[in-house]
Amino acid sequence: MSPLDLLILACYATLVLELTVLHTPSVASSRRLWLPDDAQLAFYSPPFRRWFALSPAQKTVRFVLPLVIVYAVFLYPLGDLIWGPEAIGDYLYAPGTVIAIEAAALMIAGRALTLGSVFALRRYAADDHRALQTRSIFRWSRNPGLVGMYVMFVGFWLVMPSLWFALGILVYVLHMHAKVRLEEDYLGNRFGADFMRYRDRTPRYLL
Repeated sequence: MSPLDLLILACYATLVLELTVLHTPSVASSRRLWLPDDAQLAFYSPPFRRWFALSPAQKTVRFVLPLVIVYAVFLYPLGDLIWGPEAIGDYLYAPGTVIAIEAAALMIAGRALTLGSVFALRRYAADDHRALQTRSIFRWSRNPGLVGMYVMFVGFWLVMPSLWFALGILVYVLHMHAKVRLEEDYLGNRFGADFMRYRDRTPRYLL
């Protein structure tokens, strides 16, 4: 097993840690969309509040099917390690040493950015779980954890340049962008002018 393979496995290990031990609840999580908290619904604008009122069939089409693709995206690099690129055979180019180094740097940077945002969010939430978090890494991006995930997946794709993997990543980005809009609507209604000032001075992602 190559050092790059070990790095990919390390990324998975930290993902498991993030989703279990370090999990931080989100007002835009899939669980909240299916089991909404009535006390929180008042903080959403009517267009977003309608998301929660969709029928189970509508929620399945709108939220579950994209989520299945997202899970496939998360598992693709692991499957590639187990079965090899020949399993799908749609690589757009043959990655070389330089690309492997660039990919490794992006994976490390992405994981560091996401985990840094998780630790910062948990630390500040412990101080005041009702406060708008704008300190530390959140001064540079309103969604640094998500930016870190995108950076990591770019690193994955550089060494696994599958067309299907690229399309899956696109679905993942669009799915998460919709959730970001939902979360920002909640924050805007809950924190009012404080969030608006934060939104105006801090980019949603990096730009």
